[in-house]
Amino acid sequence: MAAASAVSVLLVAAERNRWHRLPSLLLPPRTWVWRQRTMKYPTTTGR
Repeated sequence: MAAASAVSVLLVAAERNRWHRLPSLLLPPRTWVWRQRTMKYPTTTGR
């Protein structure tokens, strides 16, 4: 039973990670481009 509960906890953690990661997977192009801009032109306020 302990092993099963540990596995279920891991699965729940994986699901949460996936759902937290999805928005970050969908958003990056914009933020990545902005970061590239800030790297090229340090004067722009990207932070």
